[in-house]
Amino acid sequence: MSGDIRKAFQICRSAAELVTQKFEDNLVIDGGHAPVLYPKIRIGDVQKASLDSFNIALTAAVSFSTPFEALLLVSLAALSRATGRDIGGFDIKDILGKMEGKLCYI
Repeated sequence: MSGDIRKAFQICRSAAELVTQKFEDNLVIDGGHAPVLYPKIRIGDVQKASLDSFNIALTAAVSFSTPFEALLLVSLAALSRATGRDIGGFDIKDILGKMEGKLCYI
């Protein structure tokens, strides 16, 4: 199997584990009226598992980086968020300007 398929199955498994845990803890209520008789995995559950997976990978990347690498990653993320562009759409002046601004807060 390719890595992409493996990652997709891992996200689906994570979503199933989250839903199963909620179900076992009796936290799943359908429409606020009656307890659910069996767990249902919905698209929102898969999206949450995917987001959690991405956030864990991003956190690990920053925490295992050198201070300069972490500053670069945080600066790229801040530029991406501020401009709405994906990473890779910035020139070196934009990145260095953002990194210099970040140095004031470290």
